[in-house]
Amino acid sequence: MIDDLFPDAPVPKVSASQECVKCNISQPLEHYTLLHSGKNRYKICKSCVNRHRQILEQGRRNNPRPEGNYKCPICDRSQEEMVGGDLRSVWHLDHCHKTDKVRSWICSHCNRGLGGFDDDIDRLRKAIDYLRIHNDQEEG
Repeated sequence: MIDDLFPDAPVPKVSASQECVKCNISQPLEHYTLLHSGKNRYKICKSCVNRHRQILEQGRRNNPRPEGNYKCPICDRSQEEMVGGDLRSVWHLDHCHKTDKVRSWICSHCNRGLGGFDDDIDRLRKAIDYLRIHNDQEEG
């Protein structure tokens, strides 16, 4: 009906959008970085990613990278005990993804482990139970 009144009016371009999993705001796709495949987009908007980077930079300023005989508070390994112990990427500043609160420096192995379980204590308990069951079977 409105098209009959204004037949020459430009049709607004409908832009696809998605909701950011961090801020829960629906935004145009341009606000999301393309993943390496070039097909899909990151699930967190660029604004949240930038805010996250700023928080980590502040955390690194307030918590200098470990030196000397520092050991990971989770696995108790030093930099020298890990493969590639001389690499700068051994230590990661761990933080809560929900609150962005900085926790501590942990090794890259433990950082990937916690990330893989989404920092979920129940999932970690299930993983422990799983290992106990299967370790007992291997020993028995």
